[in-house]
Amino acid sequence: MLRIVDLCAGYGPLPVLRHVSLEVREGEVVCLVGANGAGKTTLLRAVSGVVRPQSGEVWFQGRSLVGLSPAAVVRLGVSHVPEGRHLFPELTVRDNLLLGAASLPEAWRRVQDTLQSVYALFPRLRERERQRAGTLSGGEQQMLAVGRALMARPRLLLVDEPSLGLAPVVAKSVFRALVEINRQGTTVLLVEQDLRSSLRMAHRGYVLENGRVVRSGTGRELLEDPQVRAAYLGV
Repeated sequence: MLRIVDLCAGYGPLPVLRHVSLEVREGEVVCLVGANGAGKTTLLRAVSGVVRPQSGEVWFQGRSLVGLSPAAVVRLGVSHVPEGRHLFPELTVRDNLLLGAASLPEAWRRVQDTLQSVYALFPRLRERERQRAGTLSGGEQQMLAVGRALMARPRLLLVDEPSLGLAPVVAKSVFRALVEINRQGTTVLLVEQDLRSSLRMAHRGYVLENGRVVRSGTGRELLEDPQVRAAYLGV
């Protein structure tokens, strides 16, 4: 579904990604792991059009994403849940969700069905639908950020650090929701620093160090890799 070939990207003259190649197959959960500054967030931004690659290729279902605007990438079927959520705090939960489909005619035609699906996945959002987003708890805001991305009815969901700042029990509920989203047919590319949780749910994973892929394998293989365990799990 997604193929990245020899990708270089960064911010101005600062290189972050250095000749990264990886793939995400339809129906998978693929996890990107690595230390802060490894390039994980930049990779997601390069896929979604927020960062323009300096060189290399990004292909989604056989179509190049290089040079497309974020809006054009969304129209092709890729939604991005950014680190930090970036909600509209003064708008209600319902209005934040509706904005996820507002610029997409096909998604808007089915907006009520999708809204009910999101509420079924996150019942707390239904309870809070008239509440302003800025007054929600951190876990509820993360649910809202994921739900808003789902309103575009994506085929590929990019999720950046969904457990950041959440209590462990709340983070587990978010991970369970991502597993269910994948089970319902959406492919997921996940960036997450909780290696144990993310690699347990991932079909495959890639380890980034200093902007390069240094390891790849199934989630289980990476969890059992002695160097990964020593570097990231303290084992």
